[in-house]
Amino acid sequence: MPQKFITVTLVLLTYISLSAQEFTEPEKERFIELEIDYAKLLNTDPDYGADLRKVLEQDRKYRTNKTVGMVIGGVGVVTTAGGLLFLATRNRGNGLSKTIIGRGMTALGAVELGFSMSILSFSKKKKKERDQILSEFDWEGD
Repeated sequence: MPQKFITVTLVLLTYISLSAQEFTEPEKERFIELEIDYAKLLNTDPDYGADLRKVLEQDRKYRTNKTVGMVIGGVGVVTTAGGLLFLATRNRGNGLSKTIIGRGMTALGAVELGFSMSILSFSKKKKKERDQILSEFDWEGD
């Protein structure tokens, strides 16, 4: 009984380690979008698999930061514009509440825009890191 268990466990671990080295279809599609010939690189040197995974990770972080930065930036623009419009309208509440709400929305929008700029700068940093890893590849297989 213990021998069967050990054998089955070893076979499963071997299968898991082999499948972990392969790339999923979305990962392969992303390599195609990045114009990376991953199959050629892996045939040249199997150790490129770890580097290719780093490229995918940096690319994922870059795209995530870019998306989040753009969304927060868009919300910041809308909030700022809404606050300015709220301040510019007439006959909406008494002067004090209108001023507090309008200035608060404008300030909140400005803060959101500041956050979006910092997130977008992180996005550029991740893109540079991804491109740095890509530049280290031996593309010709020499």
